[in-house]
Amino acid sequence: MLIDVRTLAEEAVIEADLCVVGAGAAGIAISLSLIGTRHQICVLESGGLEFEPDTQALYAGEAVGMPWGTTLDSSRLRYFGGTTNHWGGGCIPLDEMDFRERPWVPHSGWPISRSDLDPWYGRARPILHLPSIPFDDEAVLARNAPSFSFDSSKLVHRYQLPSLQPRLGAVYRADLEKADNVRVLLHANLIEFTTNEAASAVSEARVRTLDGRSGHVRARHYVLACGGIENARLLLLSNAVCPSGLGNGRDLVGRFFMDHPSGKLGTITSDDPARLADPYNRQMELFGVPRPGEISLSRDVQEKERLLNGRLRPQDYEEPPPDGIVAFRRLRSDVHDGHFPGDLAKDVWRMAADIEDLVPGIYRRLLGKPVIKSHRIDFEGFFEQAPNPESRIGLADTLDALGQRRVRLDWRLTELDIRTYRAAADIFAAELARLELGRVQLDPWLRPGVNVTPEVWGMAHHLGTTRMAEDPRNGVVDRDCKVHGIDNLYVAGGSVFPAGGWAFPTLTIIALALRLTDHVTARLNAG
Repeated sequence: MLIDVRTLAEEAVIEADLCVVGAGAAGIAISLSLIGTRHQICVLESGGLEFEPDTQALYAGEAVGMPWGTTLDSSRLRYFGGTTNHWGGGCIPLDEMDFRERPWVPHSGWPISRSDLDPWYGRARPILHLPSIPFDDEAVLARNAPSFSFDSSKLVHRYQLPSLQPRLGAVYRADLEKADNVRVLLHANLIEFTTNEAASAVSEARVRTLDGRSGHVRARHYVLACGGIENARLLLLSNAVCPSGLGNGRDLVGRFFMDHPSGKLGTITSDDPARLADPYNRQMELFGVPRPGEISLSRDVQEKERLLNGRLRPQDYEEPPPDGIVAFRRLRSDVHDGHFPGDLAKDVWRMAADIEDLVPGIYRRLLGKPVIKSHRIDFEGFFEQAPNPESRIGLADTLDALGQRRVRLDWRLTELDIRTYRAAADIFAAELARLELGRVQLDPWLRPGVNVTPEVWGMAHHLGTTRMAEDPRNGVVDRDCKVHGIDNLYVAGGSVFPAGGWAFPTLTIIALALRLTDHVTARLNAG
């Protein structure tokens, strides 16, 4: 059932077997798995059922270090469904290699393997409504393969699958609303976890609304599932017994913040640009059928060149459009925004004068191609980020509307990150030259001897800040996602990733959440 906590009595106390903080991808997956069981589940969601500016503003904060390319409050959503309300829906599992300790990648290695997670990857698929196609089906790759072949010891094709119903809040709202044993408390902001005197167990979750009402949730177990930034922030804010924050006795909470750095690497000039660009045009994907749209660095080249994981993608380049197309776009924008076109007559005249460009341009746009045909193609890189303890989430001195310290992000890259970008661009350029697919000009910041800030930005994939490790000296949670030293507190989401690979993280987040649910359920059943 869905309950607006603002309708409950002041200082209301909610009793439950499990308290889940956050109704995003991880929180919804956990809750769905427990519908109909004998256990009482309470889910705390900061927002309501729709976007609310005042609630969203709680995500605002400071960003220092590397330019991140977005703001803290625009990179995630704070209402029912979480950031699945605006994600692209791309799903792909992590590579087996991403889980391994790699000698050339400091702090790499998960305490679980890809095979350990495979059963839960399978269970995550129906939650995301993925097409019934294996992620590594050779027949699919062969059927959709481009007309050229990269050297497979360097570059390999992989494909992602699209979630056919990616807005999890909308998809599963009715199921949770009807569930007798699940209560979703809307507008319920976690202020802190309170603990016993030894901080070895959480005793309650303190909740507050933006209009000043307070409440408490008392449960046998708690799962923090608020995303890679907020998970760390809330642990740091829960500092009544431990001044440095819960689970932070070794100063690891908030450290190792990772994203997937991405950016333009160069431009390709080709006599046949469609041959190179069309196989990777995601807009041409139909009915959930995958395309080999991901050019990934092979395991061999990662090991041989001692690189991070990464992928590359040709991106259509658009030349400056003629006046008629500019006029058409302006007219379309005015109509879309409900404005009467200011220069209607002039725009219509310009479109008529450029009709020979306008009609083919509209047709090309419908096909997902650049409006103006060009012999140039941009290519982009999307990369794993090296785990780095100096890249971190902390607390700012400014306060939000709840009186809580805001978050402070210090995003930092390493020499290994930058070397990976340059090596990947060189490998791709060499393969295109070998295949006579085009001539590559690397962007200036990638050229040898140039020492500049890398022109990459984050993709708002927030990872690593409560990383998983068997040894508490190396991480915040154990292999079961339980916070080290705290008997009944767990963390779900991308914050537990010790290494990020290049894969879109949502599928893995849900698989890990389902694995965590099985572990907690076993403990609840055992009494």
